[in-house]
Amino acid sequence: MSVKPTLKEACKDILRVPWINRATRRIVRPFVPPRLRAKFDWKMPVAGEFPVALPNGQVLHWLPRRDSHLARYLARDGWDGYETCTARLFYHLAQHAPVTFDVGAYLGYFAFLGAAAAPGNRAYAFEALPALAKSIRKIAARNPGLAVEVVAAAVCDRVGTVEFFVESPWLTNSSANPAFLPAGYGGRRRRVRCAATDLDTFIARHGVTRLDLMKIDTETTEPDVLKGMPTALRAFHPVIIMEVLPCARLDEIGNFMQSYGYRCAWITDEKLVGKDRPVPDESLRFMNYLFWPRELAGPRWDVVRARLI
Repeated sequence: MSVKPTLKEACKDILRVPWINRATRRIVRPFVPPRLRAKFDWKMPVAGEFPVALPNGQVLHWLPRRDSHLARYLARDGWDGYETCTARLFYHLAQHAPVTFDVGAYLGYFAFLGAAAAPGNRAYAFEALPALAKSIRKIAARNPGLAVEVVAAAVCDRVGTVEFFVESPWLTNSSANPAFLPAGYGGRRRRVRCAATDLDTFIARHGVTRLDLMKIDTETTEPDVLKGMPTALRAFHPVIIMEVLPCARLDEIGNFMQSYGYRCAWITDEKLVGKDRPVPDESLRFMNYLFWPRELAGPRWDVVRARLI
């Protein structure tokens, strides 16, 4: 599907040229009224590679993508500017998690956080859409000191292929669940056939010997990810951060907790609110939950316990 760019998007593309972007900021910004400068800074695209400093002194070299706001959050607000509460919790857990899986990675930011959090860490970024997986590889190439492996595949409960439903022309929203982007969704839905794997098969084929931390954000198909990793859940007992949307399959998530002995807490501003079962945030402000095995101990449990109320 080809989409003619609007005049607005054409202007943004011009402003993505680094020297034009720098000149516009330097020349135009002083004439913007002070009360509008924050809005001006937000509307201006991020142009070219920029550094993201982490608390441990590591620096990520990030590449913006034209259809994503992620770079704007990182450039404006720093390393925890994107999904702030979740990013902080994930980073502190990853300092004690040598192997991390980022499932539904989008641009792989949490995979890079996991790899950079402590020396020797390794992260796997699973992304179904080939164009996004290609972007992750470009970012990985700019960060050769980080052990991030990009897996261009959807994660579900089987090996093969799966049909993805993608917001068009952008790639911001996508899911293997057709109800997530219904056919009448603004007339902007298209289908993409993607490779697929379950995690137990991936782990066995690639010789992964531990899994300490996961982030799962697959836009309502999270239970399918869990169904595809029963062996890994029993063997490794990973701590899991998972998105729980109002349209999530709550009964299946609850069955997962019961079957594998996991507890959960709602991730909010700096605190973890313990819950018997996940309850979606209808406001969509805090959409992520932390799940941890009852037998969790050591430094990861210290991170959880310090935040739990």
